[in-house]
Amino acid sequence: MLGTHIIGVINGKNLDLSNIDQKITKAANLTGLKIVRKASYRFSSNKGATYCFILSQSHLIIHTWPEKDSIAFDLFTCGGKGMGLKAVRRIAEYTNGKIKKLKTIRL
Repeated sequence: MLGTHIIGVINGKNLDLSNIDQKITKAANLTGLKIVRKASYRFSSNKGATYCFILSQSHLIIHTWPEKDSIAFDLFTCGGKGMGLKAVRRIAEYTNGKIKKLKTIRL
């Protein structure tokens, strides 16, 4: 197996997007994902943002929709089994959200 690609949505009525960069970094670090580079872009119209984390294991992309109380994520990892899903679960926990849609592809 080459790796696992996980895409999905986290949402919730009390979704906490404050300090999202720090929450994602913490989730990655606690689950063994190594961030080697970060980039982000904030949208002025709705306060949403896109975050790109280059991992030693591949990538994690997060896009926030504050007006929809939602986070979309795209994570590919060639790391240990279950590593990516653990990170997504932590991000949901740290933002007071729930994973609503999830698609996993093992390559």
